[in-house]
Amino acid sequence: MAVLEKIRERTVSILVVIGVALIAFVISPEDLLKFFNNNSNIEVFGSINGEELDQDKYNEYLSNSKTQNPEEIAHKNAWGGLVNEKLISAAASDLNLTVTNEEIKELLTGSINPNNVSLYFKNLIEDQFNRYKSQIEERKRNNPNDTSTIQYDDYFVDVNGNFSGEKIDSFLVNRDKWPAEQKQGWSQLEDEISKQRLSQKYQTLIEKGIYTTNSEIEITLNERSNANVKYISIPYPVEEVDVTEEEILSYYDKHISAYQNEEETRNVEYVTFPIVPSTEDTTKTEQEMIKKSRNFVINSKCKILSFQKESDIIDTNFLDLIKSQEGTVKGPYLIDGVYRIAKFSESIILSDSVKEYTIAYLDKKIVASESTIKDCRYEGQKFIKASVIHEVMQEDSKSKNKILQYWWILLDIGIIFVLLYFIYIKKRDVKRFVPYVVLLTILVAVAGIYFDSESEDDAMIFTDNSAFKSLSDSLNIRYDAADAVNNMQFNIKDLQDSREIVQWMFDANTKVGDVSNITYRCGDDFVVVSLSAINPNGDKILESVRDIIIQEIQNDQKFDDIASQLSGSPTLEEASSLFNTDTVYTASEVNFESLAINNTITDALDVQNFVGAVNALDEGETSRLIKGNNAAYLIYIVSKGSRTEYTEVEKDKIRQENLFGGYYEQTLKILKENSDIVDNRSIFY
Repeated sequence: MAVLEKIRERTVSILVVIGVALIAFVISPEDLLKFFNNNSNIEVFGSINGEELDQDKYNEYLSNSKTQNPEEIAHKNAWGGLVNEKLISAAASDLNLTVTNEEIKELLTGSINPNNVSLYFKNLIEDQFNRYKSQIEERKRNNPNDTSTIQYDDYFVDVNGNFSGEKIDSFLVNRDKWPAEQKQGWSQLEDEISKQRLSQKYQTLIEKGIYTTNSEIEITLNERSNANVKYISIPYPVEEVDVTEEEILSYYDKHISAYQNEEETRNVEYVTFPIVPSTEDTTKTEQEMIKKSRNFVINSKCKILSFQKESDIIDTNFLDLIKSQEGTVKGPYLIDGVYRIAKFSESIILSDSVKEYTIAYLDKKIVASESTIKDCRYEGQKFIKASVIHEVMQEDSKSKNKILQYWWILLDIGIIFVLLYFIYIKKRDVKRFVPYVVLLTILVAVAGIYFDSESEDDAMIFTDNSAFKSLSDSLNIRYDAADAVNNMQFNIKDLQDSREIVQWMFDANTKVGDVSNITYRCGDDFVVVSLSAINPNGDKILESVRDIIIQEIQNDQKFDDIASQLSGSPTLEEASSLFNTDTVYTASEVNFESLAINNTITDALDVQNFVGAVNALDEGETSRLIKGNNAAYLIYIVSKGSRTEYTEVEKDKIRQENLFGGYYEQTLKILKENSDIVDNRSIFY
């Protein structure tokens, strides 16, 4: 009784605690984090070491790159340029590198030395002039007595269209009188020139700080010298070699550095439902072309085949048409998926036996109607329904309606509010019922949790890893898969415009086994997708490389078996006789730039090992047995083109290659590895 009395005395406190606990139970930690993330702008486009990157600048780089590259490559180039610029700027700042106002002026005008003018700025000025050059020349033709050069002054070029630093210098004199917008635009231009100059200074420091010695140059040049060789190829036996689980695990641990994901990627499975025009669509298109053929008028929409000799005409229907009278219309007829009507326009006699013909024709592609497209989309929806019927998918509680799922919590809250209503609104003395109400809410909660755990799940998730493919095979639906998709990919294999699918794959709520609850439109296909794997950054999981490891272990064992049969230092002929390999191959001009040897040894067959062995040997030497991917090799060096003296021009070329092709790239790589780079572009694009 004493306990019940204490509960009555603390009625409000107890009810508040129960209410808060129930609400906390309903709201998952993920929902809570998502709420705060959506209400505080912590999602930034990207940052380096906590400093936010300029998305407008990225869009500018992206726009420029898109003029020459596909979307995906354009994004890669824009990101690389922006990140490199920031890293170099930060590194230069740490070294107290600056660009003074006097330097910027010299980069704009070249008043001290014309060669100092920024190449970026010079090209910008001359390109701008070339865009308006025709207008200026037209003006001069219309006004031959006008000898002024004012139009050239406006574009900062001389009368020949070449950049003029003097005119830039004169223009900058009145900078204080410029409008605000002009000052802002010029300042942005100077900022870009300053960034480029800072990058040049940093590169110069690298150039002066890292030097390629003459010995290193000679090694590089010798590696590029051509060698003439003979070799034999000893194929690995086709018989399989048993590999134990312990061997697989041991190989995986020893070679883990070779099995790394540089970034998180994801794997996806998908089925496609092609959008194919129906019979009704075909008939409708045919009828439209029949109607046009009755009154075929040649206009801008027509294609004209002008003055063609009979021997040059490819369409056999045209050959039949030119045998008719001029003005005859043929069609519609079906060719390469389009309906075509053609009109014999005219003919010209060149000689007694030669004529030229002009034919006008109009094509109309058969396009699927909206109702046909809806039918194709419905096929994708039927696939998802079929998967539930065949019990290869089940529903996932993640998507369950919170109100229906937690009915018991709502009931508990309702009971509490009813009690509070009688106590504080109606002023009734019902405190003696409080212990029973508390007991009732606890019983309702226990019952709700029990029934919820026993209830069926709601969203779509496959019950086993092979279910997606098995179902597609059973329904005879085209299946495919793509591995290692990154979050900035815009097309998955043959799926056109599949960016939406990639965004779904990398959504924080998408889990392995999830299936899209919508059918995506990708070109002429509707697609249903399933996330099959997440490949985190770092070590690849064993299962993803198991087959590769088994093949490597088998090749190692086969190679060892071949090596054990060779004793001493056999010649190519002796080894060839021992392994019944009849052919001794020859190869010329073998060097480190070789992509293949006789088109028989390629990258896939480990051309690097082959070339490396050639480089390490002297003339007249025979190699030890060389391991390839599908065969073992024995190599004999016939001759090598190495020499000991090189010109200064050759040496300088190697130094420049090392600087800009090696040292500078390595410097940027080190800067990136030691920086905290956040890339959230996938959220915005």
